[in-house]
Amino acid sequence: VVALNVAIAPVAGPVAFWINPKEAQWSSLIERPGSKGGVAGVRIDVLGVSFAEVLRNFGIPFYCKIDIEGSEVELIPKLVVSGAMQHINASAVEWHSRLAGTAERKEATERAEIAFKAMAEMSHMFIEVDIDDEMYGGSNFPLPSC
Repeated sequence: VVALNVAIAPVAGPVAFWINPKEAQWSSLIERPGSKGGVAGVRIDVLGVSFAEVLRNFGIPFYCKIDIEGSEVELIPKLVVSGAMQHINASAVEWHSRLAGTAERKEATERAEIAFKAMAEMSHMFIEVDIDDEMYGGSNFPLPSC
């Protein structure tokens, strides 16, 4: 595992990142999730890189967990169009249409989710895992054991 101190962003270079002081996991490139929970998000500028650049530098992962608090609507279509998605065997995407902010962005997120799940259903090579770790963490379900 390689941790990168960057934000996966639609553009390379400095981007606004909203830190949620109440729940760090809600921090995002989008102000709305960065400010949820009744607190004002704190804006900082961070280095943004494209996911394509990360893939070029580190290779295509076997498994890809995507939980990027509302920015998946920009990332997923780029993975498909670039051809990178065809090399990823399994992926878990946490979709955040509820954080969209605008009706257009919410609709785009919902359409991307439907298309992504349809691709997984049609593929014998690609597995889509439907997961929402924040919801699971707040539940009373027991953790799975090995």
